[in-house]
Amino acid sequence: MYTYYNQNFMTGLYEITPGNDQITNISVPFYSLYGITGIASAPDNCLWIMSTKFGGEISMNRYNPATQEDLERNYISEVPSVGSSGCAFATHGNTIYYASGTTIYRLDFRPDIDQDNKTPQDEILTDLSLLDEKAQIMYNGLGVNPTTGYVYANTLKGVGPFYTTNQLWVFDFAGSTGTPLFKFENYTRFPAGFFFIPCAV
Repeated sequence: MYTYYNQNFMTGLYEITPGNDQITNISVPFYSLYGITGIASAPDNCLWIMSTKFGGEISMNRYNPATQEDLERNYISEVPSVGSSGCAFATHGNTIYYASGTTIYRLDFRPDIDQDNKTPQDEILTDLSLLDEKAQIMYNGLGVNPTTGYVYANTLKGVGPFYTTNQLWVFDFAGSTGTPLFKFENYTRFPAGFFFIPCAV
């Protein structure tokens, strides 16, 4: 099990051993020393590490914690919005979704790309504020249903007296980037995010 820390402009990974709850500091490549934005499980017993560097480089990295090797890296164009849930991004296979403001982005991670190529590889899918003028704040992280690949988001009109005006969005971005599958209005009160357990097939 892994978690990460940010302290005094330095960041790193902790490995928590399930058998005895011991914590070990894991070495991370230099690219992430200034800011790990989020981590998640990746295929082949690896981790996705989203990181930022002074100078504006923002990257998604596939990292092997067993060998402490950085395997591949793709660059993205925006720093994600991270709410109180701490969820910077959501994944489905090698596809990563994140949001900056009310705009949702997708990165189809390419392991074969030149690792010195710093051109962002992500794409804008939709801006929720353009679909609904009451969707002014993205509240906490996105979620992805592990079975369907549908992407979930929550927006608010605002804080203070405006939080009761809110929207739950469900998208099938494989089919349409501009039209949600479902939209539920005024159900939430500052939700902590979207969390799925693995589904039996």
